[in-house]
Amino acid sequence: MISVYFLTGHDEIKSKTRMYALFFFGLAVFSFMFNVAQHYNFGAMGEYLTKRTGEQNVDKDSDM
Repeated sequence: MISVYFLTGHDEIKSKTRMYALFFFGLAVFSFMFNVAQHYNFGAMGEYLTKRTGEQNVDKDSDM
């Protein structure tokens, strides 16, 4: 990426810069989507764990 700074052709600089810009934009979109999916899955997992723990506590209390 730093090598673009040392290129001499204006069109080549624009082309390489555009390529890197699109690459970083794609990486940002992927990161955002992955982050949303991760938060959703951790929320669902936490809710399931809380429900299961609560049900186990109720079952233990009813056995006594």
